[in-house]
Order: sequence, then C-alpha cells, then structure tokens
Amino acid sequence: MKSTVNLLSVGLLLFSGCFDNDPSPANMASDYRLTKVLNFAGSTAAEPYGFITLTYNGSGEVIREEMFDYPSTLTSYKEYEYDAAHKIKQSYYGGQVGNLALQGYNIYTYTGDNLTKEEIYQGDGTLNNEIHHEYDGGALTTTYQI
Repeated sequence: MKSTVNLLSVGLLLFSGCFDNDPSPANMASDYRLTKVLNFAGSTAAEPYGFITLTYNGSGEVIREEMFDYPSTLTSYKEYEYDAAHKIKQSYYGGQVGNLALQGYNIYTYTGDNLTKEEIYQGDGTLNNEIHHEYDGGALTTTYQI
C-alpha cells in the first residue's frame, strides 16, 4: 500500500513508500523516498512558486532531479550516474524553457570510499576546474582547487 506523508519545513516535502502493514520507524526508513519538494514564498502563501521532483533507480539512488516553476513548467534538471558504490557523474541541464540543454557536468573520482577528485566541466566539455581532496587515515585533511 503506497502512502504519502506531508511535512512542512522550508517547503512541503512529499514522501512515498510502502508500510507493509508495519509503520515502525525501521520499516519506514527503508521504504520511503523523498519524491517532491514544494517551494513556498512564505508560510502564508496559498500556492507554491515551484517544486522539485526526484526519481530513483532500483538501488534507491537519485538518478534525476527536476526543477519546476508552478504549476508545471520544467525549468532545469540534473541527472546522476553511479558505479557499484559511488556517484560518478552529475549533469546539469538548463537554458531556454522548452529547449533545455546540457550546461555542465561533474566527474567524481574515488580512492576506496574517499572522494579524491571532482572535475567540473562546461556543457561543451571544457574543463573549468578540479577540486582535490586529501585524506589521512580516512579523515579529510585538505581540499584544494586547481
């Protein structure tokens, strides 16, 4: 049975998932995914000014994040790619509404579970910069940009 839970924080968060007749926190944590965030200008706003939707793969990782102006105009989106253990690429699409194009992307490199390099590219493939992370015994010690 699918359910939706509404929470008001910075925006309205919508979760969907399955209770499996067990509404315990342990069951909810594994079955629930954030699917939509409604953005309001303030607590007295009658309608949201926009919203974000999230799509997941079978492993529960976000693979697409879409940004909309209210009521339903797609203004930009991000796509995420993963290997067996990590997010390895994030692509950004934006520009003219109705004709969104690749604006840029990031490539992530890991040593074990440690993120060691982020390469930031423009949509045409031009490298903007690199961010490097150094670790000592698993603890992040240095971050620098080239």
